Amino acid sequence: MAVIYRRPIDDYGRIGGLVSGVEYEVRVTMENAVGLGPVSPIVQVVVR
Repeated sequence: MAVIYRRPIDDYGRIGGLVSGVEYEVRVTMENAVGLGPVSPIVQVVVR
């Protein structure tokens, strides 16, 4: 699943459609006028 925001995000974002009790790996990247930045390290997320 890829979630793409085309607007600025201050310090957090929401991902909908996740299933409770399932573990997800989340990575982010940023884009500016120069291009895409490096991908972040993986963050483990468990939906409760």
